[in-house]
Amino acid sequence: MSQPEIKICKISDLTMNAKNPRVNDAAAEKLIPGIEKYGFINPVIVNKDNLIIAGHTRIKALKKMGKTTVPAIFVDMDETTAKGFSIWDNKSGEFATWDDELLKEAMQSMMDLDFDIGLTGFDSGVSFDGEPDPGDTKNDVEDDVEIVVYCPKCGCGFKVDQ
Repeated sequence: MSQPEIKICKISDLTMNAKNPRVNDAAAEKLIPGIEKYGFINPVIVNKDNLIIAGHTRIKALKKMGKTTVPAIFVDMDETTAKGFSIWDNKSGEFATWDDELLKEAMQSMMDLDFDIGLTGFDSGVSFDGEPDPGDTKNDVEDDVEIVVYCPKCGCGFKVDQ
């Protein structure tokens, strides 16, 4: 295998893998706020024939954003190796687990600094201890509100102190 080459290329010159087993259209929409906040700093991986091996969701997000170029790492892989890498690359994110206490601590510290924790990839929601007072038009729930952060992969939620 030759040394990978990194270059900026036109998205229109790349080919999406029609047999990509990942269902990622909805996920592409979720990437947009992160790309807008952090920039596009994770290149896609492409073979010598301009076929995308890894990064389909990122490409879809860029297209939705109206972008026309993307940083890409070009690799020389045969078709079987490329398929194996593509699946492994997507699956590898599931290998690790979260330390819930450390994650909660990190989320809390970001919230304390008014950082939008939605930009971490976790969904945040507000839940109430009991039903809100229907006569309360001020939406003043103070101590009755708890922030719950949900993992986008497993759906588990945990409370974050305010």
